[in-house]
Amino acid sequence: MTARIGVDFDTADTVVARWDEAAGRGEPVPLDGIWLNEDTPTFLDVDPPAAAGVARFSLDFRIDAQKRLTVSAFDIERRIWVLDRQPVVRLA
Repeated sequence: MTARIGVDFDTADTVVARWDEAAGRGEPVPLDGIWLNEDTPTFLDVDPPAAAGVARFSLDFRIDAQKRLTVSAFDIERRIWVLDRQPVVRLA
């Protein structure tokens, strides 16, 4: 099963969790303070800088055989993968 979400970095403390296909955007949902990898955050380098309100990355989250949440990131503008199944956190 594939679920589509978006991440909104312009709005503090929110993540887009429900995608409205007709509108082509998500609905912001407040975060409740749960951080998955607070001690070792993963950052995406953006060069050239992203324009406000323009989708820049497509993210793919998976759970691997070792029960780790992984993330892959595709830079839409440069058309390259910048992360490939990078472990984020080990799940219990």
